[in-house]
Amino acid sequence: MRMEGGVYVLAWRVGGKSVSHLDPAVVYIGETSGFAGRMARWAWSAGFWGDRQNGHSAAWRWTKGAKNLSVAFFSIPSVESRRLAKHVRLYYEILATEEFRVIHDRLPLANEWEPVENV
Repeated sequence: MRMEGGVYVLAWRVGGKSVSHLDPAVVYIGETSGFAGRMARWAWSAGFWGDRQNGHSAAWRWTKGAKNLSVAFFSIPSVESRRLAKHVRLYYEILATEEFRVIHDRLPLANEWEPVENV
């Protein structure tokens, strides 16, 4: 699973139960071509191992520390073409995010995007 691609869900810990993309505690839904590397970059950016580092913009919105993190990973079957594989993962990420939005009438917190004004 470390090097697999797929869709991942990050949430505030939900009492030890499994997390799905529909859980209201979900903070971020994303896609990756390599799960272990993506989670490492996310953890560094969230400040789990010291000062926050660049690497994952959604991690900068994580405020509750490592012990409150729940992660679910959904592997996407491999596709021969690397470029097509990226589009397949994005398709599933969009489906998961849209289902969350329809049910909760909002996006997960870290999936929200607010434009930054030019300074």
